[in-house]
Amino acid sequence: MGRLKITRDTKAVIPMEYKDKHQTIFYGSPGCALDMAIHKAIREWREQKKIDEKDFRLFHTTFHPATTYDHFVSSEKTHTHKNITTLEYNLKVFMRAYDAARSKDTPVILIIKDIHRGDVPKIFGEFYSLLDRKNGESEHPVETDHNLAVALDPSAFGTSKTWISLPRNFYIWATMTTGEEPVFPMDHAFQRKWFWEYVPINIENVRNFDIEIGHNFYRWYDILKAINDVIFRYTHSEEQLIGESFIDEDKNYGIGIWVILWKSSDFKNIVMRHLWYTFCKDNYGTEKNFFRYQDPQSKGATVEFTFLQLFTSKGDSILEKFLDFIGCSPV
Repeated sequence: MGRLKITRDTKAVIPMEYKDKHQTIFYGSPGCALDMAIHKAIREWREQKKIDEKDFRLFHTTFHPATTYDHFVSSEKTHTHKNITTLEYNLKVFMRAYDAARSKDTPVILIIKDIHRGDVPKIFGEFYSLLDRKNGESEHPVETDHNLAVALDPSAFGTSKTWISLPRNFYIWATMTTGEEPVFPMDHAFQRKWFWEYVPINIENVRNFDIEIGHNFYRWYDILKAINDVIFRYTHSEEQLIGESFIDEDKNYGIGIWVILWKSSDFKNIVMRHLWYTFCKDNYGTEKNFFRYQDPQSKGATVEFTFLQLFTSKGDSILEKFLDFIGCSPV
């Protein structure tokens, strides 16, 4: 596995040097551009190995609480004709990627987005043990159902046993957002099957991203720094911070030469909504609630507000007072 180190905040194992990471989880804060990071890693990997774009294949899927074996590996359907019932297998993304890898000696990468939101052992089923790999190949081949073997390779018809093993040219790369509780437990045995790549927040990408609130403009760069400061101050958790891509730059209402503009309503519905329901709603009325602003009537005192108050006639004024409270000024 190469030299390893343990990160201070997550205790995740991260390879110190870039090499053949057959199973890698790219993880980071909400909005830290995990998708961009994984595709950047693919470009670097291709350049390192001098692989032309046409000489490898990509497969994509997303895990969620409802994802099952039938969605990911294969599903079966029975057909009856003239009193004869046959079983037909429909290969899903995992088996299609495996089939592509075993058929040609060119790299195949299966990207699993939000792997932490699925019940991985149940989704992989009997093929879960294939994730134990040595030198890129599965250490424990799995005997597969005869009908599935035939669906993969018709020449397997009539054979007594068929075994599946992940080949060295088959890569599984996934993304996982920190700060979100896994929907299903991810035990240490599962975590040891993967390399881990931390994707840091890079706010330098958004210096010219401006948000219009009331009659003022605020720089997303400044807001993001201030919000992360207050999140850390109230939670003492780096995993809860938000990344530069938490706001989607494509969903803007106007583009200047250098500046992308957002309206306050969009900012409230995305950023403030996240802050309210993740940190402040359950802490309203306590010192842990940072949905507050400086009380103009009492020096040093603060006034709490709710998410719904942001959508009243005084909503923009409250939002500006909140930004002032966390140390963010208009440009």
